[in-house]
Amino acid sequence: MFSEEIGIKAGEGKAELLCDRRHLNKYGIVHGAVITAILDVAMGTLFKGYVTSSISVNFVQPAKEGPLVAEAKAIWYGKNLAYAEARAEQNGITVATALGVYFNVSRKPRH
Repeated sequence: MFSEEIGIKAGEGKAELLCDRRHLNKYGIVHGAVITAILDVAMGTLFKGYVTSSISVNFVQPAKEGPLVAEAKAIWYGKNLAYAEARAEQNGITVATALGVYFNVSRKPRH
């Protein structure tokens, strides 16, 4: 799994990553894709049998080497879709927020 490859530890609604130089872009800040991944992992742990349908991320501050923590909460469940929001912080400072939509793959599709 991608989260294991980049070292994300995930739990119910939470994901943590110790960012090091492997996670930095050419400007010396944590790559946006890494931040997006930790937000997606945090939100994804809220829903069993769901996969990411879409995710929208707003980057607020640059993240640097060190611990990065994302916390998520479910905001709506439906038969086929679920919605969550998340916030990624480093040293108590918000670096990004996200809204995710998750699709229920455990339900049989209607044809």
